[in-house]
Amino acid sequence: MGIMSFFSGNIETSDHHNDALLRTHYYKATKEKILGELETLINKEPSLSMIEVSKERGEAAANVTKGKKGLLVITVIGVGPFKTAVDITFSVDRGFVGGFGRRLVQKVYAQLEGYFPKVS
Repeated sequence: MGIMSFFSGNIETSDHHNDALLRTHYYKATKEKILGELETLINKEPSLSMIEVSKERGEAAANVTKGKKGLLVITVIGVGPFKTAVDITFSVDRGFVGGFGRRLVQKVYAQLEGYFPKVS
């Protein structure tokens, strides 16, 4: 993780991120299945407060209410039959995300990998 992303107000995954742990993850599942599981995971997590799950846009949004408070947006895009990309963005209102944002992204990916096989 670069120093600039550590002191940034947001953290975002992408296909070509410098940090291998913050690259887009792909799962062998449909967009609908992943969004359904994300809704369940967010509702079970006491540090998250669900804002919305939009199946049309392929997004799940939640407020992070413990630790660094901010907005978590998870974007789910079907890229092929049973291959779905998941990207995560976490933004804070004040301050910087520091290591908290990276740990939050890793936690979401780890929970999804408990339900869906990862593909490259």
